[in-house]
Amino acid sequence: MDGELKQFIDDRRYSLIDQKHPDYNRFPKYYTSHRFEILLRPGERVFIPSKWWHFVQSEDPDPDTGLNVAINFWYQSKDPRPARFGWHNLNVNEIIDIVKKQESLMVSRSPLGYFPPGQFAHKYNNKIKIESLTYDEFISTKNHELYITQNYIEELNKFSPWPENSNVRSQVWINFGNCFTIPHWDGEDNWLCQLQGNRRVIIAPNDETSNLYPMNPYPDRLLETIERQMTSCPYIHFNNDDISESVIREISEAIGTQSEVHIECDDLSAAFARHMSHFNIILEQNGVGFNVLRPTKRCSLFHIKKFKKGDKFLTPEPNLLVSIIWALTPVELNIKGKNHRIKPGGAILYPNSWLFPVVILEDCMTATPFKDEDSQ
Repeated sequence: MDGELKQFIDDRRYSLIDQKHPDYNRFPKYYTSHRFEILLRPGERVFIPSKWWHFVQSEDPDPDTGLNVAINFWYQSKDPRPARFGWHNLNVNEIIDIVKKQESLMVSRSPLGYFPPGQFAHKYNNKIKIESLTYDEFISTKNHELYITQNYIEELNKFSPWPENSNVRSQVWINFGNCFTIPHWDGEDNWLCQLQGNRRVIIAPNDETSNLYPMNPYPDRLLETIERQMTSCPYIHFNNDDISESVIREISEAIGTQSEVHIECDDLSAAFARHMSHFNIILEQNGVGFNVLRPTKRCSLFHIKKFKKGDKFLTPEPNLLVSIIWALTPVELNIKGKNHRIKPGGAILYPNSWLFPVVILEDCMTATPFKDEDSQ
């Protein structure tokens, strides 16, 4: 999957909430969400089920070391299990000794008081940096802007509740206290164990997503469908006379000898509505306040164009999540290295992104959605 698309899909896992105590005016729905709050002290742990939101706040550090330390163990369980509290007898010194042996550790730097993942640096004016330090270098800084996170150390797996399970992934979280990571969910079950200092954990089931302001507000069902399509066949083909021969004749007469025109066409509008409706209906049912085509839900104006072999196709409507090409004559084209042939009256849908370049492989005529400035 392309990096841009992967990031788009992954954004659903992270919240826009960037305050320890969310501002009611900015995030009112947060206060209506069904959530649980737990304060973890050394020797205590919490089980966070797969896809449960968690808002983890490091509070007071250990008075002797000045550190707030936790370790977590991700794994895939066979049966769904509820969130729950528990205890552990892990030895923090043994764990730190293993961390010290690492040649370098990935360290997040943030002046914000909270730590979004490094891949979101562009969303925060590039204030988030990822650095490489040894454990001793990190400790010597005593810098509250630094946080050891996202380091997967295989040797730590022996401390997991299932040391024989090869699917366990272990990670330490070390900071100087009084900071937090943004609310998010993970695709695996997770035991989070507190070792030094106190850590406040707020968790909520996945069905509270609409109240927790995900960066990507599209519903999971739609995103999972898109992800599945993108990793297998990202094209939806309709070769079943999407528009009739009589409509094609009318459009052909309208363009005549011209190379391109814009026309209004009720039949194309109806076909467009059919293809978009399942996206927009799903979004509306899940409380999302915008649609695939913005700012309207329909399209009445269409771009008709004659292409020559070797021409590159650029979508005339940038506001669509997907591009639609209707064939008015037989069309053969290449989208991102894959050839497609569309019969007259048929259509192809594909992601509207520069990641999916289109090259026309034979002389042809097409119709695509178009919306000029006056139609807004």
